[in-house]
Amino acid sequence: MTHIPQLVSSEYKEAQSIFYNDLLFGCSHLFPIQSWQLKDNLDLADFGESWLTYPENQALLQDSDAALLRHMQSDSKLRALFLTTDLNGDMSFNSKAIDIYEAQVQDFLKRMMILIHITAGQPIREPEILSIT
Repeated sequence: MTHIPQLVSSEYKEAQSIFYNDLLFGCSHLFPIQSWQLKDNLDLADFGESWLTYPENQALLQDSDAALLRHMQSDSKLRALFLTTDLNGDMSFNSKAIDIYEAQVQDFLKRMMILIHITAGQPIREPEILSIT
């Protein structure tokens, strides 16, 4: 039992590192949104509704939908890694780079799942896991 705080601390630090360094490419200035500022309504009846489309969050999330892409386009190393240009001049994503990025996302989610499972007070049940995914 004495190793649990150590595990939580380690997983938190690793998840934070993956998020900021790998998923946001070290660009902490993209959108410094504080989670406590976001609003949500779990009683929304329409399919596909989420805190991303919730009207009260629009001011906080303004221009955030393509912030990472704009950062990729402005950084020459990221642009060369993630974006390819065809003969017509149209840009597309490099599928291998996207696969690596997705693996990093899965690693981040795995670490977050461990943190949620351990620190939530009780083990997560199947419906809770499925609602998260």
